[in-house]
Order: sequence, then structure tokens, then C-alpha cells
Amino acid sequence: MNTRSTYNKLLLMLLVMIAISGCVASQSANLRKADTRNEMLPNEVASKEQQIKTIGIIGGVSWASSAEYYRLMNEMVREKLGGLHSAQILMFSIEFGEFSKQERMADRGDWALLIKTMFDAAQRLKRGGADFIVIASNTLNSQADLIEAKVGIPVIHIADATGERIRGKGLRTVALLGTKYTMEQPFYRERLGKYGIKVVTPDERERDYINTTPTDYLAY
Repeated sequence: MNTRSTYNKLLLMLLVMIAISGCVASQSANLRKADTRNEMLPNEVASKEQQIKTIGIIGGVSWASSAEYYRLMNEMVREKLGGLHSAQILMFSIEFGEFSKQERMADRGDWALLIKTMFDAAQRLKRGGADFIVIASNTLNSQADLIEAKVGIPVIHIADATGERIRGKGLRTVALLGTKYTMEQPFYRERLGKYGIKVVTPDERERDYINTTPTDYLAY
């Protein structure tokens, strides 16, 4: 398993547990009601047991990473719940051609258009019924807290989700790969530092090479 797949699975294991936790809680509560008051018919219990949280994904940045998120989420829900179960997902996939221009503007310090696009995507997911949002991009998680404050539903920060899993495995030093912005800005390093995790990145020459790798091969 390569580093990118391992990283994605650590994150998505936590996201899937958040999504299916509603199913487990609902099942326990409904069975208690049925036992004590005998008011719920068997088919109603079965229906309530299947209530799963809806995952909202801001994707398309790039589509390669979004496809990986979608695949892994569904595989993990099937593994956890068995049978024909799959993840309950809403995805808004941003058109990357225009968005890449906004990213270059953000690189130069002007985040206004990019944040507007992200906020619009988050609002669409909220209106669609998402219970929480994950941004399928390392770089754009630097704005996760701002998007959460603007849209009013939880945005699961990749660094928090990853930090929990890394610490749970007893690891203390990790390598960070991504866009040059992700590797050089403090938003990942500082967030993971709260979990007692040290972050190391490639040298400048290697960062430049990774940053120019086509996104079909490096899902950032």
C-alpha cells in the first residue's frame, strides 16, 4: 500500500465511523423503545436501524482525489455494516479548470474568489441535507474553520481526523506530501502538533517536483 492510500484510509476510517454512528445509536434507542412500550412494529425498527449520517464532500479539486474518497468511503461502510450497505454521500464536484485560476490567485495572497466558490459548494451540500462536510483536498482544508463558521454545519478538518488516527496507532513523526502550499504553510504542522505529532516535509527541490506532478497521479 502506498503512502497516499494509507493516508486516505486513516482519514476515511474516522469519517465513516462518524457517518455510521447515527445508525448504531438509532438502533439501540429504537430497540429499547420496542422492548419497554411495544409500540414499534418490526418493519419500523428495521427502517430506523438504517439511518446513517449523510456525508457531504466538496470534491473536484482534483477529481482524482475525489474518486478515491468516494471509493474508500463506500468500501469501508460495506465492511462495517455488511451486505449491500454503502455510504450515504452528497458530493459537489467543482469544475477544476476555472478553480485552478482561483488557486493561483490565492497563492499570490488573494483568497476572495476561491473562498466564495468553497462557500457556495458547502451551502449546496447543506441544502441537500449533508450532516457534515469533508473537503477532499489537503490545501483547501486550510480554510475549513472559515467554511464551517460561514455555513453552520461541521466541517471535518483532515488534520484533526488524521491526527486522531495517527496518535491511536502510536506514531509520533509523519511525512507530509501535497501541494507546495500544503507542505510549506503551518496549518497542517500546527494542527497535528496539538496531537503531539511532528511533521517532516521534503527539501525545497523535492517540494517543487511534487508540486508540479500532474494531479491524476498525485491526488492532493
